[in-house]
Amino acid sequence: LLLGESASPKPDTPGHEYGERSMWGVLDGVLGTAGLEQPEKNRRAAQKGICIWDVLSNVHVKAPNGTAAAAAEVEAPTDIMGLLREHPSIH
Repeated sequence: LLLGESASPKPDTPGHEYGERSMWGVLDGVLGTAGLEQPEKNRRAAQKGICIWDVLSNVHVKAPNGTAAAAAEVEAPTDIMGLLREHPSIH
């Protein structure tokens, strides 16, 4: 289970929320996914049992001034306990 907690820019293409994140530099090496489209990277990570979860529900929301960081100043936590209850295989 990889937990993300910092704001990042909202991607131009839906489904590519993590493509620009530094964790994919590491995961690409582990999974052999360098150069693949983000949806395929996500699929391969899931096949290997890797779960990626944002702990804040608004990490990809732009604030009125256009920055994701300002939007994250108002924390809106996600329901991680609900995720863990719904998927007991995550540990």
